[in-house]
Amino acid sequence: MLDGPRRVGKSWLAEEFAKAEYAAYVLIDFSKVSRDIKELFDEYLDDLDTFFMLLQTQLKVRLPRNESAGHSQVRRTVQIQD
Repeated sequence: MLDGPRRVGKSWLAEEFAKAEYAAYVLIDFSKVSRDIKELFDEYLDDLDTFFMLLQTQLKVRLPRNESAGHSQVRRTVQIQD
């Protein structure tokens, strides 16, 4: 999670990192996201399989799974909060 003052480049930094390091990523701006997405972070972070399944369903995206690495290492999300 990146936290800091407004308009200093947090979103840009997170997106550039994600583009360089991952085949797919989800960029979530907590100031604009629905309550349902926020609740996933509150309720399912202790069960990453369920968390990512529900996140993909809610956002209508598919995050590829790399079988050679651990599930939690491959399917990460970058959270941006203002």
